[in-house]
Amino acid sequence: MVDIKLETYNKVCPIPAAMTKKAAIKMEKGQTIQIEGDFCPAIENVIRMLEKHGLEITEKEIAPDYFRVCALKM
Repeated sequence: MVDIKLETYNKVCPIPAAMTKKAAIKMEKGQTIQIEGDFCPAIENVIRMLEKHGLEITEKEIAPDYFRVCALKM
């Protein structure tokens, strides 16, 4: 089960990373987050933002027109 789900469809950088940062700051230890979107170049910034705020990537899926990242707040 995911505690927080972010949908960043139709948004380009830096919006997905900014949305991720805002959510990550509010998260508590043990919570999970899932970020989905369709602007695949954003995935690197999203992952970097998650790791910067103490989250561990637990799942990553990348397709030509879709990405999904799941992470756990440590």
